[in-house]
Amino acid sequence: MQEHDMSWVRTEMALAQPAPPSERGLYAWVRKNLIATPGDTILTILGILIVAWILPQVINWALLNAQW
Repeated sequence: MQEHDMSWVRTEMALAQPAPPSERGLYAWVRKNLIATPGDTILTILGILIVAWILPQVINWALLNAQW
């Protein structure tokens, strides 16, 4: 019985390719960091709602009704 060595060695470097569109950019960052799991999605939505509720009040207090 003969043993055949099926090894292969690359003699030149493979060309660098850009990441797929789904793995780069703002959309990929949001998907990876803010909506990766259902829990992350719920926390992200909750955080946006809290900021949307508080920010107008802070702007009103700090800028519009401020006594300079």
